[in-house]
Amino acid sequence: MFKQLSMLSGWLKISSVLIVLIFPAIILAPLPGIVIDIFVLFSLLCQQ
Repeated sequence: MFKQLSMLSGWLKISSVLIVLIFPAIILAPLPGIVIDIFVLFSLLCQQ
């Protein structure tokens, strides 16, 4: 049982890392202009 749980947590870690790496690429690939605009607006709001 414990071995299965540790294996599951390992898979969760690997999948979360993959999601973190792949998810931004999926978002940024089709919408670079919009994402950059949102990022610029967000950074301007944070600076005020």
